[in-house]
Amino acid sequence: MRASRWPLTFSFSLLATATTGCPSTAVESRAQRVAQAELEPPPLRGAPASPAPVVPQEAERPREADALAQDIIARTFGALRGHQREMVLAPTSYRLQAAFTHLPATGAAVTSSFRGDAEYLYPASAIKIFASVGMLLWLQEQRREVPSLGLDSEILACPDRAGPCEVIAEASNRQGETLTLGHVVRKMHLVSDNKAFNTLYDLVGHREIHERFWALGYSSLRVHHRMFSRGDAAAQRTTPRFELRTRTGVIVEIPRRESVLALPATPASGLLVGNAHRSRGGRWIDTPMDFAHKNFVSIGDLHRLILAIHAPASRPNEKLRLESDLLAFLTDAMTTLPHLSPNPRYTRHRESWGRFKPTCRGVSLMEGGERISCANKAGNAYGFLIDNTFLRDDQTGDAVALTVGMYVNPNGVINDDEYAYDEEGRPLLAAIGAAAARELLDRDGPTPRLNGDR
Repeated sequence: MRASRWPLTFSFSLLATATTGCPSTAVESRAQRVAQAELEPPPLRGAPASPAPVVPQEAERPREADALAQDIIARTFGALRGHQREMVLAPTSYRLQAAFTHLPATGAAVTSSFRGDAEYLYPASAIKIFASVGMLLWLQEQRREVPSLGLDSEILACPDRAGPCEVIAEASNRQGETLTLGHVVRKMHLVSDNKAFNTLYDLVGHREIHERFWALGYSSLRVHHRMFSRGDAAAQRTTPRFELRTRTGVIVEIPRRESVLALPATPASGLLVGNAHRSRGGRWIDTPMDFAHKNFVSIGDLHRLILAIHAPASRPNEKLRLESDLLAFLTDAMTTLPHLSPNPRYTRHRESWGRFKPTCRGVSLMEGGERISCANKAGNAYGFLIDNTFLRDDQTGDAVALTVGMYVNPNGVINDDEYAYDEEGRPLLAAIGAAAARELLDRDGPTPRLNGDR
């Protein structure tokens, strides 16, 4: 791994922990055993104290294990302007966290964690990937018993107790205009469709999604609620009845379920966010917003999942394994730009696709960036912004996984929709994407200035 060639370097010893070899050791939470009797959520590790802000300075050549984080942060800083630089200089104020893994085509992987899980980050739509992967894992198991069950199987909505089920019409599906398992996954990944996520969550089940991923070692996962869904905790744990109809007419029933798994408050620091917030009804509340019962997954577990999907060979001890056809389908859904998708089609996002792929946007602005494939799942809400991304150089086979999260809410008010996603967050992610692309392309010269989506 080469050291940074940039004159601007950072003292990273307190902020980055890195390891060579298998990337699992640096960023993932300790695997927890799922209690079979009561299925209580596994405890999270205590969040570390927030380290001191990064201060740029002349430094000695970084240790080899720190080279990846040093290089990406230094390159990123060179692309930022003014207030955007404060996010790197004072990461605690912005809850800035990141995990990087470099996977050379030959040789050992190198992982670095930048303030990993130092405090709470709301995952927003980045958590949706657990619903799609959870459904695909369920499908992988079920089709051993029902071979005709597949991604083309239709989803039928059913009354709660009894009565006939009805096919769900879906005009965006150009192959039959009905909602299928594969189509709902593509909608969710292409444009982060909230209704698609809620459908996948209902198909997988509240208890089931936690039971599955905790058993796989993703112990931080807490899905307290659907997206933009009203209802108390009991309603969020209750999922409706469905039927799936295969291409041969076989019906697979998914019963109505009332999960008995009551998730406790998320055990993380920094759960009180902002200095004031508005209620759903618009009422002003002059206190921080409490995220103790909002969705959560750690940066470490998000990073593990992106590696398990896109670089399974790098994780010999990973329990999560998707079969090749399902893995290829998911990879395509995560890589395709929304306006280039043949089904469903989102031509209106020809210019605005960067909101769904902010890190990939930075890659696309790089000279030579066209040879780098970029897969991701991003999310933003309440001023939080996270992007979970995997880059691969199609010529050399080298790859970089990067999971970056932050909080960009200058006025400190939650639910007023006055966040700095476009002014601060997405430009930083684009610059990080460009820096990671430069790491793969091994290009010299200054990183171009990036101004977010354009």
